Amino acid sequence: MLEQVQERHPDIDQLWAIAHAESDGVPNRYELDEGELVVMSPSGALHGILTVLIGRLVGNFVEEHDLGLTFGAETGFVLHQDNEAGRSIVRAPDFAFVSKARAVPVGGKFYPIAPDFAVEVVSPSDTARQMRRKARQYLQYGTRLLWIIFPDAPDRFVDVYRPNQPLLTVQGEQLLEGYDVLPDFNLPVSRLFARLDS
Repeated sequence: MLEQVQERHPDIDQLWAIAHAESDGVPNRYELDEGELVVMSPSGALHGILTVLIGRLVGNFVEEHDLGLTFGAETGFVLHQDNEAGRSIVRAPDFAFVSKARAVPVGGKFYPIAPDFAVEVVSPSDTARQMRRKARQYLQYGTRLLWIIFPDAPDRFVDVYRPNQPLLTVQGEQLLEGYDVLPDFNLPVSRLFARLDS
């Protein structure tokens, strides 16, 4: 989704207030990137299809095996809190999972820790630099598995990030795996993208 960085350095509580103030009757959508407010535009149709499909497939697996909590698109996660220096990070993945072992009580605001597993679906306006930056931040602050999905690339693929592991790119009939985060979960990339051509 399109991101536009604003010259502003709110803390996490201010971000919550800004994000929930309505503009022309519509709530605003933001992330916080080391204190910089990032405006997020509405998602496209491909994005919506993929996020719901992932939520259903992974969510059902998590529920069936009683593994933890799943979160829908744009749930805010506090990856890093540094309000004094104005360097806090709040990211809103398109899908997320937190294991039972790490889960904390759910409140009404942003989830206070990084997810174990996050999914980002790349929009045409997203840059490689933006996505690499997000990947670094997720892994640095505790995410153990990250899928970055490229639905608009001619050869549609998914980049898989794990701490201390080389970047893995999977496509076609290759499998997306849950590794130790979602043991025994796997999904052919072709199944992920099949809905986009129907």
